[in-house]
Amino acid sequence: MSAGKVMASIFWDKRGVIYVDFLPRGATINSEYYCHVLSDVHMRLWKKQPGLITKGVLFLQDNAQAHTAHYTMCTLQ
Repeated sequence: MSAGKVMASIFWDKRGVIYVDFLPRGATINSEYYCHVLSDVHMRLWKKQPGLITKGVLFLQDNAQAHTAHYTMCTLQ
């Protein structure tokens, strides 16, 4: 039996994968969920490459509603 569709968010840099998040079945990505994922990415990045956090990170994302919401933009700042 197939697992069906699975939504994965993958964050990487030139050295490889930093963080992978699998969206729970039946859930949707909204600003609150996305900010939680961003927090997890920040912690993982801090552990793997702390120098990048102090230098600054260039973050590229599309214009999906969860990415451009006010709460998300405040979290990114």
